Amino acid sequence: MLATYDWPLTSLGEEVLSEKGIPLQFDAVIHQQEGPSDRYYFAGDYVDVSEIPSFYQYKWLAKLQTWRKGFSKEESAFFWTTYVPMMEVIIDRAGKEIEYDPVTETETTLIEANDYPTTGDMNYNYRISSDQYEVYVDGKWQEMTIKGVNMGMGKPGSFPGEAMIREEDYKRWFKQIGEMGANTIRVYTVHPPGFYRALKEYNEAHPDQPLYLFHGAWFNEESDFYVENRENPDIPPPAIEEGNTIPFQEEMKTIIDVIHGETFIDQTRGHAYGIYDADVSDYVIGWIIGIEWEPDFVVNTNEVYSDLGEYDGRFVKTENAEAFEYWLAEQMDLMLSYEAEHYGYVRPVSFTNWVTTDLLTHPAEPNEDEDKVGIDPNVIKLKDEMEEVGQFASYHVYPYYPDFLNFEERYLNYIDHRGQPNNYAAYLEDLHEVHEIPILIAEFGVPSTRGKTHNNPNGWNQGHLTEDEQGEIVVSLFEDILHEG
Repeated sequence: MLATYDWPLTSLGEEVLSEKGIPLQFDAVIHQQEGPSDRYYFAGDYVDVSEIPSFYQYKWLAKLQTWRKGFSKEESAFFWTTYVPMMEVIIDRAGKEIEYDPVTETETTLIEANDYPTTGDMNYNYRISSDQYEVYVDGKWQEMTIKGVNMGMGKPGSFPGEAMIREEDYKRWFKQIGEMGANTIRVYTVHPPGFYRALKEYNEAHPDQPLYLFHGAWFNEESDFYVENRENPDIPPPAIEEGNTIPFQEEMKTIIDVIHGETFIDQTRGHAYGIYDADVSDYVIGWIIGIEWEPDFVVNTNEVYSDLGEYDGRFVKTENAEAFEYWLAEQMDLMLSYEAEHYGYVRPVSFTNWVTTDLLTHPAEPNEDEDKVGIDPNVIKLKDEMEEVGQFASYHVYPYYPDFLNFEERYLNYIDHRGQPNNYAAYLEDLHEVHEIPILIAEFGVPSTRGKTHNNPNGWNQGHLTEDEQGEIVVSLFEDILHEG
C-alpha cells in the first residue's frame, strides 16, 4: 500500500463509521510485485482534468503545472501535484526493469536443489522406459498412464491469436481438470504468462497430484515467407529454407526460456506476450514440436533436398531418412541442446504427426492427398545421454477421418476387446505394429457440435452428438488406446 484516503470527519462521523465497521482510512494506491513485474492499482479516477492546455505536448508543462497548482485548492491540483509525479516515477522504473533477457548461463541452483537423476551432466525427471512413461517422484521412478487434456489458445468470443484467456480462467480450468482425474495438459504454443503462474500455483497446492505439461512449439504456416514463397498455390516452400527454419528455432528457444521463467516477450500481433517469471520446468513431461504437416510441404521438402543425406547432431541422428525427417531431427536436436546448454536439463521429445502423414499405406483412401506421403518416426534416433531419456511418436487420431477408416474392409470387420466391431481399434493396432518406439495418441475424441462433417460406421461422428454421447465415446476411445497400446 503506497497511499491512503483520509476522511475529514468530526468525532461523531468517526463514531458512526466505527459502529458500522467502516475503516477511517482506506487504500488509494496499491503496489504488488511478482518477480520483475510491477502492478499498481489506483482506487479512483485520477485523470479527470477539465482544462487541458493546447500546448500540452511541451516537456516543461508538467513541471510548470506542478509548481503552479501547488499553491491552488482547485480540484485539478491533485492531478498535477500528485498523479503526474507518481506516474513519472512508475514509468521511469518500468523503463529500467523491462530489460529482461533470457538466461544465458546454466542454472546450477535449481539443479542442485532438485536432486534428480543425471545423464552425463544433464538432469532429467521424466523418461520412456520400454513402452511406459515414468516420472521421478520421492527418489524413485514411477510408471504413469497419461490422461491428458489439450488446451488451445481460443476462448469463446475471441480468436486464438488474441490471447484473451485470463489467469483466473486457467485456475478454474486446472481445478476442473484435476477433479475429473486427468494428470496432464498439452499446449501447442506459448500461452500468456497467467497460464504458467496458474499451473505453478495449482501444482504447489497439489504436490501429490500435479498436472504435468506436454509443451509444443508451433510452426507458423501462415507466415509471410510460407505464404508468399509458394511455387504455386498448392506447394509451400521446403521446410529447410531459412525463412521457415529460423523462426521455428527461435520459437523453440523462447519456449524453453518460458518454462524456466526466464524471459520477456514483446507484444506481437497474434501471439502471447509479457514477463514470464514462473518456473514450471519441473512439470514439463516432454516436448511435442510442430503441427499437422501439410502433405505437399513434406513432399516438396523431400524432392528439393533429396540428396541431403543423414543428420548427426548432439543428441539426435537419422538412419535412412528423407529430407523432411532430417529437418525434424535437426529441430528436435536444437530444442534438446538449447535446454541442456542453458539449463542443464533434458526431457523426452517427439514431433506432431497425424493419420494423413503416417507411415502406413491406405488403399481404401479415396482422396490422394490423404495418403500422399508419410513421416517415419522410426528413422529418427536418439544418441548418447538422450538414450536414457527416450523418445515417443505422437499422433492425432480421430475415428471419423480420413475416410479410409470408414472404408477399409479389415477395419470395418475388426472385433475389439469388448467383442464389438471397432474400426478405430483396428487402425491403432496397425499403427503400433509398424513403430519401433512407443506411441502417444496426443489428440482424439468427437465433437458435440450442432453440425456434422464426417460419419463413422459406429456413430462416432464428427459432430451432431449430445454431450452425454460425446463423453461415452471419448471414454470408449481412451479404453481402445490403452488396450491396443
